[in-house]
Amino acid sequence: MVTSSTSNVRKQSDRALGDMLSETRALLLQFYRPYNEELAAMLSSKRYLWADS
Repeated sequence: MVTSSTSNVRKQSDRALGDMLSETRALLLQFYRPYNEELAAMLSSKRYLWADS
């Protein structure tokens, strides 16, 4: 692994795209909520119950 090349590296111009659209964030939160709730229950941790903010 030490000798393998770096992969999936973002360009500097890609990093300067700005914040995520609020609609996109809401969609992702809604999609992943059931999975996060299941994970939080399995691990007995509320850490994975992300807030909407």
